[in-house]
Amino acid sequence: MNQISSKRLVLTFIAGILNFHSMLTLADATTERETGKFTPKNPDEIAKNIYDLVTHDELADEQYYSEKMDVVMKGGEKGWVKDPAPCGLALIPKIDLKLEQRFSYSEIPWFFNKNYGRNFRCDQPYIKEFLPNGKIAVRAGMEIDFNKACITKGDLKKYFTKAIFSPDRGGFTMKYLQQGENSIYIEIWSTALEKKCVTSITLKQNSQ
Repeated sequence: MNQISSKRLVLTFIAGILNFHSMLTLADATTERETGKFTPKNPDEIAKNIYDLVTHDELADEQYYSEKMDVVMKGGEKGWVKDPAPCGLALIPKIDLKLEQRFSYSEIPWFFNKNYGRNFRCDQPYIKEFLPNGKIAVRAGMEIDFNKACITKGDLKKYFTKAIFSPDRGGFTMKYLQQGENSIYIEIWSTALEKKCVTSITLKQNSQ
């Protein structure tokens, strides 16, 4: 075999490997598109996904919520329950029962605080309440590990252009109300460190 033929064989082999790698990458991307699940990889993508949750106009869509926040939910049994008391304390008597679904997380994303929302008895970070008027109230929360993902005011302003930002104990708060068929309210708090990063997020739909 001459030298030119050997080079052609080598080039053909390399091209085959590159083509195979491209096919695998495309398959992975297709799977993500089909499931709708895109794990946010940086603070900007996290801020975008939070904005998508608010503008989706249906916070009660737990499938969409879990996809956008990259969480796996557990629980969700529908039943008449009382508001939970602080963890370890007995429930306060004479509280009206509510028809609710309560969820905790069996898996959380890399940017959540460690073990946040994973203790069902103490943490119920996603609750749906079925109101007498037929609407669904939702209360959801997140705690961000700002050492892993520092979401800044600038990241939020990129998407929440009409939000209200206020100084708060050396950090900042953000408040925003999305009007629609379901009114969705979000409030965000930051650290008071030199680099102010989001640490806590609360979302509410049709809820006080």
